[in-house]
Order: sequence, then C-alpha cells, then structure tokens
Amino acid sequence: MFAPSLVVVNEYFDKKRSVALGLSSAGSSVGAFVVPHLMEFLFDQFGYSGGLLVLGAITYNGCVSGALYRPLDKPVTPNPAAMVTAPTSDGGQAADVVVVGTRSRLRRVAIAVDGLFDFSVWRDWRFAVFAVSQGLCLMCLETSTFALSSIAVTDVIGRLLSGFVFDHPSVRDRRYCPFSFSMLLVSILMLWWPFVDSPLAIFISAAVYGAGFGVIMAQRSNILRDLMGIERFSSAFGMMVFAQGIGVFLGPLLAGE
Repeated sequence: MFAPSLVVVNEYFDKKRSVALGLSSAGSSVGAFVVPHLMEFLFDQFGYSGGLLVLGAITYNGCVSGALYRPLDKPVTPNPAAMVTAPTSDGGQAADVVVVGTRSRLRRVAIAVDGLFDFSVWRDWRFAVFAVSQGLCLMCLETSTFALSSIAVTDVIGRLLSGFVFDHPSVRDRRYCPFSFSMLLVSILMLWWPFVDSPLAIFISAAVYGAGFGVIMAQRSNILRDLMGIERFSSAFGMMVFAQGIGVFLGPLLAGE
C-alpha cells in the first residue's frame, strides 16, 4: 500500500502536492511508534497466532482506503469487436477466430510489464544519484529505544511542516534546496553520532535527526516527480524503493548486528 499510495497522491495533486504528501506520510511515522506497542499488547492478550490474526484484520482495513482511489481519467473501454471471422475456401465462416482482441491484449500486457520494469531511468544521472542517496540514507536507520521517542515526535513535525514550506511560492521552484539541506543535515548527524556520549546530546541529536528525516521521507517522491516528470514517475519511484530496500538489507549487515 505504501508505494502505490504515494504514486496516487502525486498524480492527484499539483498545486498543493507537498502539503498532501506531508499529511499522507505523517501517519506512517505515527504508526511506526504505535504499532510495536500494539503488537506487544496483542501478543500478550491473544498469543502469537491470535495477535497476528488481529493485526492482519486491522491491516486489511487498508483495502477500504485503497478502494477510495479512483483514476483521474475515465478508463478506455476496449472495443468489444474482439472476435473476427474469416471466410473459408468453401464459403463458410471460421468460427471465433481471435485476431484483434488477442493482439490488443498482448500489447497492453507488454506495455504494462515494460512500465513496471523500466530500467532506463537509471540512465538519468540525476535519478541515479537521488536513488543511491536514498538507499544510503536508510542504510543507517538503526536507533536505540532512548532516542526513538524524540525521533518519532520530530519526524511527524518535520513531515507536516515540510508540506507547507515546500509549497510556499518562494520555495516551490527551489524545493530541492531544503531537501538537499535535510539530506546533508542527516548525513552530518550520522557521522557525529558515534562521538556523542551525553544522554542530553543524544536526545537533541535524535530530535534534529527526526525532523530532517521526516522532511526526506515526506518530500522525496515530490522531488523525484520534479526530476523525472509524471510520465516516468511510477517506474522511477519503484526503482528508488528498490534501492532503498538494498540499503535497509545491507545496513545491519555492515553494522555487524
């Protein structure tokens, strides 16, 4: 549900796209803070299997939200003349010879598959740099429980405020600047964190990190659409999430956990 929801929001909104992305992504940070405690409660009350069943039932409600998404343009109804008959040598008719319908269906399937796996987006150096940076950003997303609360709070604040800031007339055409600043800030904090030993400094660093990370997570699809355009956005976003998955997979391995 995560990736399609961001793609749909980017297609639905234009003028207030940053605000819409900030509001829609704020729920994920709240869920990241609430769901672990909810899972612990469900496992204590209903056991492992029962807790997973209840959690699955709660997650299944996402189908209701997905059903609310509607295409902006009315889908084109295929031509019902899918069956074509051809006269035979004896003057008869070849029954139910599928010509036009089969070709059109195969063509639609080929176009859909090509759109899902459009590796040509990696030829654009801007997308390559952007996707790799997002993968490296999530590679270091490992925090202690002490800093989790401050990160969760400032993450929500960063996501919400970024929408209004990025849609401001003076920032809209240069919103890659605050986004790049947030990336730089998060990178500096990651490098500085190993040298911090004071609990107060860790708490403050985590709060600043959460705000910057919230801006990145809320507005990355917005920046990606500005770079690639709406036509190639779906494929580019899928490839970016793929790069992030590699970062999440390699992060704990490189950290030795």
